[in-house]
Amino acid sequence: MSELKKELSFFGLTMIAIGATIGSGIFLTPAGIAQKLQTPPLILLVWVLGGLIALTGALTLAELGGMFPRAGGIYVFLKEAYGKPVAFLYGWMQLLISNTGSIAALCLAFAKYVNFLMPMGSNGQLGVSLFALVFATTVNIFGVKMGEIFSNIFTAGKLLGIAVVVVAGFIFAGKELGNMDFSLSQLPPDLSSAFALSLIGVLWSYGGWQHTSFLAGEAKDASRNIPRAMILGAAVVTLVYVFVNVVYLCLLPGGQ
Repeated sequence: MSELKKELSFFGLTMIAIGATIGSGIFLTPAGIAQKLQTPPLILLVWVLGGLIALTGALTLAELGGMFPRAGGIYVFLKEAYGKPVAFLYGWMQLLISNTGSIAALCLAFAKYVNFLMPMGSNGQLGVSLFALVFATTVNIFGVKMGEIFSNIFTAGKLLGIAVVVVAGFIFAGKELGNMDFSLSQLPPDLSSAFALSLIGVLWSYGGWQHTSFLAGEAKDASRNIPRAMILGAAVVTLVYVFVNVVYLCLLPGGQ
């Protein structure tokens, strides 16, 4: 059996962790969360809590990644802990349900935003979704190095775009930050239910950093770089999400 080429650098792994996490979630879920929780302190709290949960997960998988630096990530961890049958079922679940559904949702979200720029109807959006899926798949077929370059470019573009939104938000609505109502005077009727439902959307938005662990077999110095990339990726995404939501609250007061 031929060995996988170890070509992924620490920077590339970190960008994969960030890029796999920052997707449509941060743009689609904040409005629904604001409607449920209604008040800035709770809205920011649920995003901070989601980031802490993600960081806790990253620390856990970092330890496992250091112990078992092999391709497969969670599949490897489950096989070591519970045996091959459990790991086998997990692999098929990822192939047929989890990753498949996530990728489909991201492609549809991509087409939805393209539709804002170039209205094309439902058939056009379906075509754009399929194109995005085929394009990303084709890039990865050409090897892990090409995938890393693709990830670096597009993740940097995402971070740059979000940075522009955050900076512009603080420039044009910085005064609103000082006037923001941080009291708990407008609590939702069923606080526990609203918070729990909001946390579901938040955790979906934070999902993806763990994908770095799948690439241990193709990473340079995997036992060191995989854990560092997951932890740094989760931390960066948490900061980005909190800052973005602060800007949303400044620009769109009242949870619009």
